[in-house]
Amino acid sequence: MKNILFALLFICMNVATYAQTISTFPSSITSDVTAESSVISASGLTPSSGTLAVNPPVKFLVSLDGSSWNYSLSINYTSGSLPATTLYVMYGGPTGLGNTGDVNISGGGASANICVCANMSSCPCSTTGVSVVANNTMSVISPNPVFDVLNISSTSNIASICIINLTGNVVYAHEYHSDNAQVDVSAFPAGVYFVKINGVEVRKFVKE
Repeated sequence: MKNILFALLFICMNVATYAQTISTFPSSITSDVTAESSVISASGLTPSSGTLAVNPPVKFLVSLDGSSWNYSLSINYTSGSLPATTLYVMYGGPTGLGNTGDVNISGGGASANICVCANMSSCPCSTTGVSVVANNTMSVISPNPVFDVLNISSTSNIASICIINLTGNVVYAHEYHSDNAQVDVSAFPAGVYFVKINGVEVRKFVKE
């Protein structure tokens, strides 16, 4: 039992990692007016609060809202985690001219390169330093805010659940083998918590 608990705590307190939920890229961006998007998240970041730097390759632009575009941007994070955040990428070079490269994300003790390309039949580069989470394996937590029992459901198997408070302490760690789980949080002090599912997905919830 102690070994299982230790393993689960290691999953909760692992080194800084990025996760990407695939939506449309690294499929090829077809023109300078077409934007692709993906969802990124992070956990185990150090220090507990800081900034992530996002730098796309030459002639590509990035955005967090799909309307304001920049050649680089910064994303603030707190509590050692970055909740699921949509990242938009657009090609700003000549229409019809093929180009490829990596969107580099760095900070919090981790670094990742996400492959993007434009006007190409396939992307020749590869994504590194990031755990890829298929967009059909997202988990849902409810209710939120929660008073007593937190329900967690997923379209894939839930292997482990960890709950971390705002100070970065693990307050719950348990192993599961189901696509649904319930966690009794009635004894938790009121406040904001983060639930980490399978060591990758991070969700924020409020305990009333």
